[in-house]
Amino acid sequence: MKKLVMMCVALGGMACAVAGTPPRPAIEDVADGMPANSDSAGCCDASGEEYDRIDVTRAVESLFAAMRSRDTTAIRAAFAPNSQLVSIRTALGSPPRVQVTPVSAFITSIGRATEALDEKMWDPRVEVAGDMASLWAPYDFRIGTTFSHCGHDAVHLARTAEGWKVVGVTYTVITAGCSAR
Repeated sequence: MKKLVMMCVALGGMACAVAGTPPRPAIEDVADGMPANSDSAGCCDASGEEYDRIDVTRAVESLFAAMRSRDTTAIRAAFAPNSQLVSIRTALGSPPRVQVTPVSAFITSIGRATEALDEKMWDPRVEVAGDMASLWAPYDFRIGTTFSHCGHDAVHLARTAEGWKVVGVTYTVITAGCSAR
């Protein structure tokens, strides 16, 4: 195995593909949220767990990119049918307010936006168990260039024939005391 890994590095991953395991993407080819325990030197991973973590992160980043461009077709494609979003809004001195939104209503609201909706996450933690995955990350959200809120995303995904699809998102909405990113 050590010899195969050395060949993967030396040949830019070609040996992995020949051996039947696709090469790991180079670090620069992966979204900013690549799992911290990933590296480009160990290109061959028989379990595919690192690939899954990268693919899950890319699926969520693709959703955010579609939101920025208000591409409702791409947003719809990112979700499994009948998905929902759950927001938990916390205001000082008030109990948390929980709101459930069907994905269809979410897509409509994004399509009606007049400015770019820019959600950025960092330090995502991704867990994969077979065909189920979860991504948990702090985020901040801007409307155009104006800061709106921050919080944490918990994105739940399922592996489908078309790739990882979002089946649900739970997120907090905090408008004061957000850390500078």
